[in-house]
Amino acid sequence: MGNTNEFQLSISETTFGGLSVLSGTNGKAVCNEDYGCIDYGQLIWVTLQRSKNAQEAITTMANLTNTYGYASEGESFSIADPNEVWILEMIGKGSIELGTVWVATRVPDGSICAHANQARTRTFARNTPDDVQYAPDVVSFAQANGLWQGDDEATFDFSDV
Repeated sequence: MGNTNEFQLSISETTFGGLSVLSGTNGKAVCNEDYGCIDYGQLIWVTLQRSKNAQEAITTMANLTNTYGYASEGESFSIADPNEVWILEMIGKGSIELGTVWVATRVPDGSICAHANQARTRTFARNTPDDVQYAPDVVSFAQANGLWQGDDEATFDFSDV
């Protein structure tokens, strides 16, 4: 498998459709402070160079995309190491601002999860960091930009938004 490093950390992906306003490049082949520079392939390769396990990969991916932007409207990443597997779903912030909104969910031991070219993260727990991690502004970004009008974070549905 081409996307595996020497620590047996593996990352695969599948693209899901999203809002074109959040695509990172808005259809323009530019790279500056207004548009996302990193696409999903580059993100995988750089993360594999810098991470030893799945949780470190999640942190690295969030840091890279928040620093350099993200040129994709929606991506599901399966991130696995010898001890655990996570599904990270990430959406760029387009030309609104640099960064991403994302939710990562640990696949329970003994379970499987398949990529389906569709965001799978619906509502998610906020108080279980061993099983769910997320961008601190995943809900507030959607609210501030008119993408979600709810006021109860427990009803926020990542896939629907």
